[in-house]
Order: sequence, then structure tokens, then C-alpha cells
Amino acid sequence: MYPDRKVDLISYLPEFLRQYKELKKIYEIENETIDELWKEHIRAFRNGFINHADEIGIELFEKMIGITPNPEDTLEIRRNKIYTKWNIQPPYTFRFLINFLSGILEKFEVKRDLNIQELRIITVINKAGIITNLYNDLRKLIPANMTLIFENNLNNNSISKDFYLGTVITTLIYQGGKNGSV
Repeated sequence: MYPDRKVDLISYLPEFLRQYKELKKIYEIENETIDELWKEHIRAFRNGFINHADEIGIELFEKMIGITPNPEDTLEIRRNKIYTKWNIQPPYTFRFLINFLSGILEKFEVKRDLNIQELRIITVINKAGIITNLYNDLRKLIPANMTLIFENNLNNNSISKDFYLGTVITTLIYQGGKNGSV
């Protein structure tokens, strides 16, 4: 678009009308109004895209999708939540997963072992809040019979060693018997 566009309505007048002070003053005032309208038009246009939306645009996307933001979430985290929820659409294919992750992450690696139904995703995410949201969304996206292993590698350049952060989530299902025995 044209964010730095300068509006000059008087240039649209014929030469002989440009000399009148009344018309010049009218068009100066109208130029300011048109400039404001143009800037609002650009803002509204950009708010139609998740990646370019400002605070107001992100809020509208959240209302559309039904997301309630956490007060401590930054604009980028809110944008990632919207993007992931907007783009989750089963049925899952491996190519779709790669494209989905490419839209969210800069660096990642996906390894799959179909013999043991395992999917390993290795990422480098340095921002809090994105890891949990991404894991929860991936859990909804990939087939239920696949094990999802999500690794996030954090680099600390001052020490020049890799730090690894991992999460293990287990589910235990109790089947009640007589007298409360399992």
C-alpha cells in the first residue's frame, strides 16, 4: 500500500481555479481530512491480515475465533494463538504439518517414525507462552494414535552451550472396582 501518500486535492483543479484563496483554504482543510481517512483505510486494510494486524485488529480476530487473551500475553503471542487456531483444519497430512509449522516457527525440524507411530518436533523458541500454545494445538491436529515428542532447544551464546527444555505429560486412567480398589 501507500502509507506515505501525500494528498493534494488542489492539484486536481484546473489551473485558473487554483489561484482563488477560498478554494485553496477549502482544499487545505479537506486535504487533512482525506489524509486521516487514508491512514484509517491503510490501518483497516492491514487489520484484515493476522500477520499485520495491530492491537484493534488482533482483538477483532480473537472475538471472531472465540479466544480470550491472557492479560500478560504480548501482541506477538496473541497473534500466534490466532494464527494456530485459524489454520488448524483436519484431516492432517505431513505436508500440511510442515506448512503449518513454517508459518509459526523460524527454525524447526520434524522427525517421524511410522513404525512406532512417533512424531518428534525439534524447535528453537525463546519466547514464553508460544511453546504451550503450540503443543496444545499440535495435540489437536495430529492423529491420536501418534506419540508427540516436542523438544525446544535454547541456545545461550554467552556460555556457548546448548540448554534443553522438555516436558513430559502423562495421563493415568483409573477404573474403579469394588471398595475403591483400582
